[in-house]
Amino acid sequence: MVSFESKEQLMEVFNNFWAKAILLEDVMAKLAEKQIIVRFDIEDPDTHMTINFKDPGPNGEIGTLSFDSDAEPEVT
Repeated sequence: MVSFESKEQLMEVFNNFWAKAILLEDVMAKLAEKQIIVRFDIEDPDTHMTINFKDPGPNGEIGTLSFDSDAEPEVT
């Protein structure tokens, strides 16, 4: 099992992952079409990571990664 030293390290790893994932236009388009919100509840460190393909992000983009979001997930 992978473990992270801190919440900040986890966030850095997943932000780097997300920067690469959003470049996969065909995958992003399919997920945006479904308008799904997925939340990952991580216990160590205690973090809630949300990928939101329903609500536009701060720049109007669809498909955002956030931590400790208030968005209600359809999948956890």
